[in-house]
Formats: sequence, structure tokens, C-alpha cells
Amino acid sequence: MSGPPTDAPKKWDDLNLLAMCERLENLLDKQISWNNEIQKKLTELHEKPPTAEPASKKTTRAKRPRTSGTD
Repeated sequence: MSGPPTDAPKKWDDLNLLAMCERLENLLDKQISWNNEIQKKLTELHEKPPTAEPASKKTTRAKRPRTSGTD
């Protein structure tokens, strides 16, 4: 990395870091709120008794009942 160190701040200023940071913060806020909603829904689902055949916690992850796979 050669060159005068005074070049670096100019390059960063051109990128408009403040605007980028604000955009990222907004996206993070949205992501966090989405995650919170998903978490709520997941806990609600866990509280309800399973309508399908009871399965162990390891196998309940988005798997269909085994009987439908062989038809």
C-alpha cells in the first residue's frame, strides 16, 4: 500500500459513509423486527400440540410424515 496517506480520507468521503451507515442501520432494524416476529411465531407453534404424529424434537424440523414419501 504505497501513496500519500491523505488520499484515503477523500476516497472514504466519496462513498458517503454516513448515508451508507444510516441505510445499514435501517436494514438492521427491519431485520431485528422480522427476527422478533419469527421468534414469536415459532414459540407459538411450539406451544401448540402437534397435529401430526408425535415426533422427537430432532425430527420435527420441516420434515413430512414418512408415509407420504414412498407413494
